Amino acid sequence: MGAQPDWQVKGVYHETCASEGHCPYYFGRDKEGGCRYFMVFRVTEGTVGGVDLAGVTAVYLGDLPYPTFAEVTSKGSHGAAYISDTATPAQRAILDTFAV
Repeated sequence: MGAQPDWQVKGVYHETCASEGHCPYYFGRDKEGGCRYFMVFRVTEGTVGGVDLAGVTAVYLGDLPYPTFAEVTSKGSHGAAYISDTATPAQRAILDTFAV
């Protein structure tokens, strides 16, 4: 067995998008007009690199302007990450690495 990572995080994850029903991109299908979505991460416990992340909430707002699955996988998405005001500078530094 390899070395265990120095982090483990638990929490609540929510995701929603502009699609009706399941996201077609998850199944390799196209979607006319692209999609807009957001993801919310509420960390309830855990550390990364020795930094406690419990109680931090991060939101990612994304835009997939491409109508085909091939374009989404090759070009990615555009978006912005928002981290709760209560996050410390150390917590922000860790969470910034996940958002890039």
